[in-house]
Amino acid sequence: YKEELKPLFLRYGLVTSGGSTLLGGSRVDLAALVIAKALSECLKPGGSAYVYMPLSILLNDGAHDHFRRYCVNGIDFAVGEIHDQTAADVFKGIGTRYCFCTFERDKQPHYPVPFHEYTVDGQVIEKTAFPAYGGSSPLLVASPDESVPPPPVIRVAKASFPRQGVNTCGANDLFIFDSSEIIDNEHCRVSGKLGKDIVLPRNMLYPLLGKKQFVNSFALPERYIFIPHDRINGKPLTEDALRNNKVACSYLASVRKKLRNRRGTMINSKINKGIWWALLGVGEYSFAPYKIAWQAYGVNNFSPTLFETSGANCWQANNALHAFMPFYDRDEALRVLDELKNPAIERYLTMHLSGSTCNWAQPGRIKKFLSAKE
Repeated sequence: YKEELKPLFLRYGLVTSGGSTLLGGSRVDLAALVIAKALSECLKPGGSAYVYMPLSILLNDGAHDHFRRYCVNGIDFAVGEIHDQTAADVFKGIGTRYCFCTFERDKQPHYPVPFHEYTVDGQVIEKTAFPAYGGSSPLLVASPDESVPPPPVIRVAKASFPRQGVNTCGANDLFIFDSSEIIDNEHCRVSGKLGKDIVLPRNMLYPLLGKKQFVNSFALPERYIFIPHDRINGKPLTEDALRNNKVACSYLASVRKKLRNRRGTMINSKINKGIWWALLGVGEYSFAPYKIAWQAYGVNNFSPTLFETSGANCWQANNALHAFMPFYDRDEALRVLDELKNPAIERYLTMHLSGSTCNWAQPGRIKKFLSAKE
C-alpha cells in the first residue's frame, strides 16, 4: 500500500523525490496528500474547502514544508481561518492536535491568518498565525496585538549544528543500563531490564543524560549507554576490533538475534552490511569535549546547558529526548550558549504550540536560529 502511495506524493508536490518519502524531515503525511488532492481536483475555480485536519500540517517543521508552498500542480490555494479545537474535544480519543481549517482555491496566501483557540470550557481566544521564518516555514501563533521580535540569528560552525542523541533503533534494553559498578581498569558490571551482572568494557560505556542533569549539571548519572563505536571517528567498531575485545564480543554475541531483528531503513542498511551491532546518531560529534544540550521532548521551557564531555564524563544524549550541539572550543561553546539563552528563542518555540510535546525543541526547530559560518 505504501509503495502505491509514493508516486502520489510526487504527483501532488508533497516531496521532491521518491527517496524523500522515507525518512527524517521528509517523512510523508497521508492527511496532507488527501487535502492536496481535494484542493486541486475537487474544487471549482475560486471554490472553498472546509477540513478537519492535524494542526501539525500548518505548525510543524519538515514533512509539511512542501504543502505550505500552498500550490498544487500550478493551482494556488490559501488558508482562510484556523480553528484549534483540540481542547474542546470535538473528537473523543484523538491523540494528535487538530483543527478545523478553511481553504480558498485560486488565491495567494495572505497573513496574518485568523487563529481561533477553543478552550476546555468553550471559550474562544482570538489569535493570529503567520510564517515568521518566511516562505513555507511553519505558522507561528501569537496574540493579535503582540509585537513579535525578529528571530535571533546565531553564527555557528556547521559542524556544531544541533543533533539528536543516540538511537538504539528499538533496542534500549540491550544498550541502556540502570547501574554501573567498576570491576577493574578495563571492565564494569552493569544491570538493566535485560538482567544483572552483565560485564562490559569501561571504555564503551557512557553516562546518559537525564532530567536531573538539566537541573544540576553535576548530578551523577542514573543510566548508562553501551556504544560499540570507535571513539575517534564515531564509526561502528570493525569485526577485528570486536574480536580483540572478548568482553564486548561475548555480550554482543548473546544478543545478536535481537539486534539483527531491528527494523528501519537506515539500521537495516547497516545490518545487511554485516554491522548488526551499530547504533544510529553516533559520529565523531558524539565524543566532542563540549556539548550544549537541552531537553527536546515533553517540556515547555528551553534551558540549554553546557556539559564538558571529556574522559569518563562523556555524556551522551538520548535520541529524541535530547538534542545537542558539539564543540571543540570552550570559549566558542560559551558564546553560543549565551546567545541560545536569548528569551526570544523560547518565545518562538512557544508560538509553535508544541510545549510538552515530542516536537518542543528538536534540532530542526533550533536550526531556524542558526547561520553557518566558515
